[in-house]
Amino acid sequence: MEEAEKRWVENVQETLSDLQAARIAQATLIEAMVISHPNPRGLREAWDRLAAARIADTAGKKAYSDHAKQTNADLLYYFQNWTQKLERYHPR
Repeated sequence: MEEAEKRWVENVQETLSDLQAARIAQATLIEAMVISHPNPRGLREAWDRLAAARIADTAGKKAYSDHAKQTNADLLYYFQNWTQKLERYHPR
């Protein structure tokens, strides 16, 4: 049974590594699209419209939930991070 558990842990580690690599690749692609967007004002308006509601919803869930606080904290971090990147590449 020990060998099976070792293989299972290795498989989980490999899967998590693949997911992290995919997340980094997707974030890089999205960042390149943000940087080169032909209509920065439209992009900013769309981001503000979409992100504001989602940030408020996530913050509310974080405030009222005990079991999902870390996930919501991570999501808020990523929203804030992308908002800062958008501000850096296409300031108001």
